[in-house]
Amino acid sequence: MANLNWATFACGFTALTAVVACDTPETATGLHPEGPPMIQQVVMKEQTVNQATGSLTIASILAFGTHERVPEARTKPNTQEGSPDDQVFRVVFDELLVGNSLEEIACRTRLLSETESCVVPGGFSRVPLGATPDDIADCSAADDLLDELCNGTHAVCLEDGRPCGVLDEDENGSADNTRMIAGQVRIVCGGTDVPLNLEQSYWQPAGNQLVPAGGTPEGSLGPALILRPVNDGRMPTNSDCELVFAPDVTDKHGNAPCAPPGGDITQDCTPGDVSAFSFKTQRLRFSSSLPDPGQTGVSRAPASASIFFNAPIDPASATVAGNVTITPALPNVEVTVSANAKSITIRSCVDAPPAACTPGTFAAATEYTITVSNLTDTFGKPMPQAETLTFTTAN
Repeated sequence: MANLNWATFACGFTALTAVVACDTPETATGLHPEGPPMIQQVVMKEQTVNQATGSLTIASILAFGTHERVPEARTKPNTQEGSPDDQVFRVVFDELLVGNSLEEIACRTRLLSETESCVVPGGFSRVPLGATPDDIADCSAADDLLDELCNGTHAVCLEDGRPCGVLDEDENGSADNTRMIAGQVRIVCGGTDVPLNLEQSYWQPAGNQLVPAGGTPEGSLGPALILRPVNDGRMPTNSDCELVFAPDVTDKHGNAPCAPPGGDITQDCTPGDVSAFSFKTQRLRFSSSLPDPGQTGVSRAPASASIFFNAPIDPASATVAGNVTITPALPNVEVTVSANAKSITIRSCVDAPPAACTPGTFAAATEYTITVSNLTDTFGKPMPQAETLTFTTAN
């Protein structure tokens, strides 16, 4: 659910009208309504792997544009590689977009009789341009009042022209829930559409370039689109990515978004052209392991090792013969994938399949190397290079 109150959401919905309350923030907070809406910054997450320990850290970076409150170490507009897991984007604009083309409101089920119900397909409804909070309140009325109040060109939550009613369980005259409209903003990586979590993605019309006391740039710069991929922010690995906006995503003057060079809003950009911002996701790789890389004195029993990845893998790719090997060879090697698909366990079993695996033992004082290659992530993107884990067992 978007974390917007009705006042700010309604302002986004009425951006094409002459509502004074919605125009005031654009001139009073340093926003720039003239010209096309420009992408001023993009904040996203980056992964860092400690080569010595294998530990994985995910932190926010400024991947496009600049801001005085973001340290140089976290400003990476030309070298950024986005995390392929736990990802979230904050796309900051220099002016308001029209919220009607970005978010839709939740509708309820209206009982028409004992055998018939009014249900909006998908359970959500777009809000027509020019709709006001009063129009939404009219369509939030009790079931027996909807036919009288919820009608006309600004009515919402309709099924074949019949009003089903806005979901308003707290009876405050506004929608209880909103979500991003599918397809209006897309992240495309190597030709693959990255599905967004529509409930966790939203338009935040509030905010500007000022960071409030106690706030952070990555949590407060605005107005902004917050984009969260499904499956806990999962992205294709090792892919070139771009933003794509639907044609009706515009400001109140009908101008499509664009991205000026480096996020510099003093420079021109062509409406609809956001190609100045693109990014690459990090490759599928090890993030840590048990035992640690290069560890010595590793216990001989059980003959087992685990490898963790920086993004979920396709489990089927881990069980293909030759994709996971151990040298020197061990008998009856079994490879299993964890429930979250972010790690594999390699172990030698006493008995061959289909017998249940009773772990065997490593040889004494022996250096073992596990080689992993040709695995793919859940988007089918392959590892670009083989990865190895080497360790030495105890005497």
